[in-house]
Amino acid sequence: MNEQMANATASWRVFDDITYKKTETSIIVDYSSKFRDLSSSTGTTVNPFVAMAPCGGPIASVYKRSGTGLNDVKYTVIVQNLPKHNMKLREFDRGILILVDWTINEDLLLVTEDGKYHIMDIFHYNTSNDKSITLSESVSTISSACTFKTNSGTGLVALRKNQDGFVAVKNVYLPIIQTISLNLDPRSVISAWCVIDHADITLAYAYENIIVTCSTISSRRDSQTIPGITDTIVKLISSSNYKSIAMLKDNGDVLIGLKENLGQPQAFILKYTSNNDKNKITDIAWCGSDTVIGIRSSSKTWFDLLIINGKHSQSMTEKSQQAITNDTLCYTSPVWLSTEIDGVRIISGQTLDFFQRLPDEVFNIFDLLSNSPGAKLYSAYMDYKYENQMAEMLLNQLKSSRSTNGLEEAVKQCIAGASNEQDPSIQKILLKAALFGRAFLSVNLNNPKNSIRPTVSLINDLCTNVIRDLRLINNLQHINISMPITYKQFELIGSHILIDRLLRRNLHEFATSITKLLRMPPEEGENRILVQWAVQE
Repeated sequence: MNEQMANATASWRVFDDITYKKTETSIIVDYSSKFRDLSSSTGTTVNPFVAMAPCGGPIASVYKRSGTGLNDVKYTVIVQNLPKHNMKLREFDRGILILVDWTINEDLLLVTEDGKYHIMDIFHYNTSNDKSITLSESVSTISSACTFKTNSGTGLVALRKNQDGFVAVKNVYLPIIQTISLNLDPRSVISAWCVIDHADITLAYAYENIIVTCSTISSRRDSQTIPGITDTIVKLISSSNYKSIAMLKDNGDVLIGLKENLGQPQAFILKYTSNNDKNKITDIAWCGSDTVIGIRSSSKTWFDLLIINGKHSQSMTEKSQQAITNDTLCYTSPVWLSTEIDGVRIISGQTLDFFQRLPDEVFNIFDLLSNSPGAKLYSAYMDYKYENQMAEMLLNQLKSSRSTNGLEEAVKQCIAGASNEQDPSIQKILLKAALFGRAFLSVNLNNPKNSIRPTVSLINDLCTNVIRDLRLINNLQHINISMPITYKQFELIGSHILIDRLLRRNLHEFATSITKLLRMPPEEGENRILVQWAVQE
């Protein structure tokens, strides 16, 4: 039993009294050594654009290459994390890139400074599927851009280089151009901005120590001076649920605030300060919606990831500052981060990791001091497995003379714990514990005649669905599929989008087996797959 507990908690790490978990999901190839900066006397490697498609999607690394002419710029696009660890290579020469990202359809989105964006279908070598769209004929060259993703599509916002406004599209496939005009003092420079609400494309931008919000549906501009800020705000990012905003200053300080508190005093709270250390945080990213990851480079071969609690109400203390500084994740190659709804993907060298704040459903079961119903049921099952009489005592604690709510809750917690766990061996143990507890739910020892309870059928359905979905998710991580997603990410994209992704990878047979496993209607599943396969070039 202790061995099983140790296996479940082996990958746990505690940062600032909060438990996190890091999982290596895949191995990728580092091509940086093949691309050298010819203008550098030392021949240093080119710093590429790196973009990771959400929910276990492909990874693009875009390397800049010098062309034959002075202004002739070309890029090499390398796409990884594909079935059977295959790699795809494409060339791009239609402008100077300022942003590389993915759409929710897993098309590569490349934005160039001439005010255009290009949609590249990386799953087909036929370039006829690629598109180039001009944001606006009147748009001057743009200096920066960012995407936002919704269930209805992928949106894009760009800042004009002369800083007279933003230009935006809510769906890059159906571009309806919207503009947001700005009336900034010519001496003011926008140093950071981000999308804080995708419904009406609301933005927050910073200049000096002032943050201003604006949107496409209103000409109103709400500005707020952030007290105590003397350094330039270099980055603003929204959490995955768009409820919180993280701010990085030029001196490496990190502040976090709630979107709903913008305009109020103390909207942002200092969560970490570098104390003017030369090894300061240079970039930040959200880990889900409750943690901020900061990248600090000590040298060209040493990179620290600082874990910062994203809860807005908890201000920095001397203890938390010390914990953040001392307890870090260390990498020996440059690091790139990509936010997911339940964590963050980390690329460094040849490793692709998934880092997340440990879900309460898992922590409450395996924590040594936990007294939750799920922890008791798990212990009871392990005692039963090893023929220990403690199992009966724990079951009696869960069962009540009048009801079995304690046992019902224990079964649900073990099922929830299994769905939030990524190790198949731990999933099996938790599901077996849930099935063990379910067996005692079916019988009321005090009233055998009324032994079948209404909730038992609901728990049966819940258990069956989770087992089915976990079987699917675990198969998606196989090298022949290479789509490492979590249970929450699977719930987010749904079965329809999952089938679309498999079809783009030409995995028609596997997609068909999934439709049968999920018992999808033929028009949504098998028939649609056969039609797509028939017209596949």
